[in-house]
Amino acid sequence: MSLPMDGDVLKKIAAGAAFTCLIFAATLYIPIIGFISVVVIPLPVSYYRYKLGRAAGGLIMAASGIVSGLPRTTRSRHQRGKSSVGIC
Repeated sequence: MSLPMDGDVLKKIAAGAAFTCLIFAATLYIPIIGFISVVVIPLPVSYYRYKLGRAAGGLIMAASGIVSGLPRTTRSRHQRGKSSVGIC
């Protein structure tokens, strides 16, 4: 099945990825909300998959996974650089 890439579908994919990333960030950085929001993380992907189809749901899941993984990757590279020099 091919996904029609018009402006409306792209906006919905971006909104789904952003909402998923927002819930994921709340889970990581707000401890009290984290216990509750862990259950809610897959819901935006499921909603948009039902609304737009399998391809859009996969794109939302992939985009939110990549965007959510970027801050941890850059932070760990920065910390590794500091520790390798020996300055704490």
